[in-house]
Amino acid sequence: MKADAAALEIRRAIRQGVLTPGEELNQEQVAAKLGISRIPLREALQSLAAVGIVTASPGRGFAVTRLDADEVDELYGLRLLVEPPLAAPVVAAIRPAQIDRLHDFDQRIRLAASQEEWAQLNYLFHLELYKPSGQTHTLRFVRQLLDLVTPYSNIYVHGMGGQSRAEGEHSEMVAAIEAGDAGALEHQIHLHLRGAREAILRHMKMTTEADLVSRLVGLHPESRGNEPEEA
Repeated sequence: MKADAAALEIRRAIRQGVLTPGEELNQEQVAAKLGISRIPLREALQSLAAVGIVTASPGRGFAVTRLDADEVDELYGLRLLVEPPLAAPVVAAIRPAQIDRLHDFDQRIRLAASQEEWAQLNYLFHLELYKPSGQTHTLRFVRQLLDLVTPYSNIYVHGMGGQSRAEGEHSEMVAAIEAGDAGALEHQIHLHLRGAREAILRHMKMTTEADLVSRLVGLHPESRGNEPEEA
């Protein structure tokens, strides 16, 4: 496994809650889990540090980035600026096969057998939703934003009863695309992001940092180790 592939696996482990915000990464254990040497692993971690997904500390190595409420607020503000405007180019360019894929993701999310599977499918749904826009650089930025906020959106979805609402909003987005209604799609994306943002921030502002970390780990009790989940 090369550094790029290792970075993808670590991103996924963070999104799924296998690695939690603030967790220090034991490079020896992570390298063994991924089946690579320390050199490509360090390259992978440095690339993730460059985009803010992990944090490098002199003398302490790397840890999963932990965000405060203001940072989560800022990231959702960026999502609200970037994602809704993708509605028009998506509706203009989407093909029937891509709509079928969105329906498939919508159904698979509802049938997900675990929180980790739900988180991964939700991530892929959003990337698939925006892919028809053809806006490569915007999509790369959206992916980075999703990587950063997903550990916190998981609190909303699985710890605050937001799952059914999120799934319903996914279905409304797909319906808007099928109807060729870019305005309705943009509205649904706004609702989806605003609802998650408000709930997460309300929770974070009422919760101490220690309680927040406990909640993040509690969603995935098996994540207490330092190793990312395999593909």
